[in-house]
Amino acid sequence: MEMKKEYLLSLLMVVVLAFASASLFAKSKGSAFEAAKAAAIQSAKDDSSNKRTVYDAVWVSSDAFQYADDALKKDKEYVISIMHQDGKLWTHIDAKLKKDPDVLLAVIKELTLATYDTRYKDEYIQRDTEFVNGILNNYVEDEKDTETKERKIKQLVISVVSQYGTSLKLLENFTGDEDVVFAAFSNDANAYRFADYGFEDNKKIMMALVSNDGFYLEEVNESLKNDKDVVMAAVKNEGSTFEFASNALKNDREFVFAAVRIKGNAYYHASDRLKNDRELALLAVTDNGGVLRALPEKLAKDKEIVRAAVKNYPYVLKYVDESLKNDKAFIQSLDL
Repeated sequence: MEMKKEYLLSLLMVVVLAFASASLFAKSKGSAFEAAKAAAIQSAKDDSSNKRTVYDAVWVSSDAFQYADDALKKDKEYVISIMHQDGKLWTHIDAKLKKDPDVLLAVIKELTLATYDTRYKDEYIQRDTEFVNGILNNYVEDEKDTETKERKIKQLVISVVSQYGTSLKLLENFTGDEDVVFAAFSNDANAYRFADYGFEDNKKIMMALVSNDGFYLEEVNESLKNDKDVVMAAVKNEGSTFEFASNALKNDREFVFAAVRIKGNAYYHASDRLKNDRELALLAVTDNGGVLRALPEKLAKDKEIVRAAVKNYPYVLKYVDESLKNDKAFIQSLDL
């Protein structure tokens, strides 16, 4: 009993010492970081006109940029390069550059990329959204006419999302704007997550979306799943998305042939009636030999079809029917 008590006391001491060491390390680490920030700011102050020095200082602490020489804050190329570290450095740049579209594009791009960090909390996104609203308002502050202000801001926003579609997440006043959403979807299908609901029956916008990522065909309105243009746009991007098309299109021989001609794996989702169509099966394996594994038994034993499949994808030979594998003349004719 006494030994057990001593053991527990020793174990408790180890835990206490470990906790104390961890606390000291954390404090030390924090102090070291603060010291590094202070050193970076001081280096920017001491050598404020040196591009490399200021750039390196900002990498450690964005606060260092406010001490940069005015000449650097007016240097457009330099300002754009340094914005890639922190978009909020916009606050410290020359007033003229604060209204420069290229600079604003760099700012919003950096802020958008920062949100991809999984540690980025919702309140940070809201804060950045408000910041972006501020720089957009600053962009047109010299304009007197409200309509002109709105037009200029929208033109800038379209320019931004045309290059960085997911910037839509920071442009809360435009998530329901058809022109902006179309431009965003045309650039990056992931922008769909940030657009308002209600575009699912808009053919133009959904075409842009599925052209970038065919799997979004699953999200479109049922009527558009029966639209040949929309479905074909999705299939061109990824053949397997034919799964989400209407049953009517899956049974439309002319349309299915057109889809399989573009992407052989669209065959997987054709109607059962068309899956038994020899001509369609041959067309499918010619583009994608792996489809051989999904063919009805009769077609899977068709020598012409098997030959076309193996020619496209030799590895599929292992799935060929045993009767053909044992046909030496046929195997030799494959010229593998």
